[in-house]
Amino acid sequence: VYVFRPDGSLTNTGNLNNAVFGTDYDRTEFNDYTNPNAFLQDGSFGGIYIYDVSSIGDSMTFSVDFPGQTQAAFSSDIKVACVGEAIHFYDESTGIPDSWEWTFEPAVATYLEGSDSTSKNPIVSFNQEGTYAITLSVSNDFGPSTIHQTDYLNIGSLFSWFTENFESGAFTNGSWSIENPDDGITWGLYNVGGNGGSLAAGIDFRNYYSIGQRDRLISMPFDLSNLSNANLSFEHAYAQNTSMVPYTDSLIVYLSDDCGLSWLRLAAYGEDGNGSFATHEPTEDAFFPLVATDWCGQGWGSLCNNINLSNWAGQRDIRIAFETFSFYGNPILIDNIEVSQYVSQEENLFAGNDVQIFPNPSSGSFTINMTQPDEPVQFRMYNPMGQLLFDAKFNKTISVEKQSSWTPGIYLLHFNGKEGHTVKKLIID
Repeated sequence: VYVFRPDGSLTNTGNLNNAVFGTDYDRTEFNDYTNPNAFLQDGSFGGIYIYDVSSIGDSMTFSVDFPGQTQAAFSSDIKVACVGEAIHFYDESTGIPDSWEWTFEPAVATYLEGSDSTSKNPIVSFNQEGTYAITLSVSNDFGPSTIHQTDYLNIGSLFSWFTENFESGAFTNGSWSIENPDDGITWGLYNVGGNGGSLAAGIDFRNYYSIGQRDRLISMPFDLSNLSNANLSFEHAYAQNTSMVPYTDSLIVYLSDDCGLSWLRLAAYGEDGNGSFATHEPTEDAFFPLVATDWCGQGWGSLCNNINLSNWAGQRDIRIAFETFSFYGNPILIDNIEVSQYVSQEENLFAGNDVQIFPNPSSGSFTINMTQPDEPVQFRMYNPMGQLLFDAKFNKTISVEKQSSWTPGIYLLHFNGKEGHTVKKLIID
C-alpha cells in the first residue's frame, strides 16, 4: 500500500510542503476518502484506514484498520443543540464499511451541505425540539452491522443548572462548539493542577503566532425560564509573556438569548500589570497552572469571576461564549464553569446537614441519607448536560447503583420536599 502526497497521483508526487501527518498539523488520519489517500500499485484505492496519528516526535503512534467484519459506531460534534443548528455526525465503525444508512427518530431531520442518509459523515439539522434516537447501519463485503442509541441527542434548551469541569476529556461530552475563523490553533483541553481536576479548557498563545485572532468556545443552550435569578462563575489562570509585557492576551464573555443568532458582550478581561486579570507574575516559559496559587483568587493577581445573569432569568435558549484575543502571550485557561440560581425568592432550603451523600467522590454507586424530614422527598439526578438520569421518592435512605452511561464528571442531585428544595453536587470519577 502506498500513500499519495496531498494532490498527488501515480505520475505526480504531490505537495511535499504539506505532507506531514500528526496532531500538530491537524492531519491525524487518511483513508480512501481523504486527501492524501492510500492506493495500490495499479492506482486503485488502498482500502486501509490509518487514524489517531499522534504528535510529531522521536516516536509516534497511530492505529490501523483493514477491511473486515464491520462493527458500527458513531459520534457527533455536539449532543445538545438548538432547532435548525447544524450537527456533524461521524462514522467511527471498524472494518472499513463501504455503505452507510442513518436513521433519526423522530424523522424530522434535514440533511445539509449535500449530505444525505447514505453519507459517511452527514451534516444534519433538526426541525423540532425533543430527544432523538439514532441508528447507523453499515456494511461491506464481510457483512452488515447496526448500532442504535436511544436518547442520544437533545434539541432545545436543557435544565438550567449548568456546570462544566472538562474532566470528561472531550468538548463534545459537554456539547461545547468552537468557532475558529483562521483554522489555526484554537480551544483545546490541557493538563493542569491545583484546582481539583486534571483538565481545563484554553488556548496556547505561546505557540499561536498570529496576533489579533479571535476564537470562541460556545456552550450548549440552557433554560432559565423557571428562575428568578442566575449567576455565571468560572475560574481562570493566566500569566503575561515576559518578552511581551505590557501587551496582554484577552478573554471576552458573551451571552446569547436567541440560541446563538446574536450575542451581547458581558465582560472583557486583560492584564494591566497590576494583577487585574493575570493570576501569576510574567513568565519566560509557557505558563500552565500546576498548583492552587496559579489560579484566580488563590495567590498573586486576579480574583475569580462572577457575572450576574438575572436579567435573563425567566428565558430559554440562553448560551454563553468565551472568546479569546491573541497577542502572543501565554495560555489562557478556564475551568469549573457554573451557572447557578435559585428557583424562587421564597425557596426554603434544607439545612445543609440534612442531606448526606457518600461516598463523594464516587465510582458511580452512592447512598443518600436524609436526617430530618419524616415525609417522602423527591430526588432527581441530572448529568452535566442537564439530562434527567434518575428519579425516585424516598423517606430516609436511598442507595443508587451506577449505570453504564454515567461518565466521569459533576452531577447535580435535586431534592424537593415539604421543607423546601436544595441541590447537591456528586462527583463521579
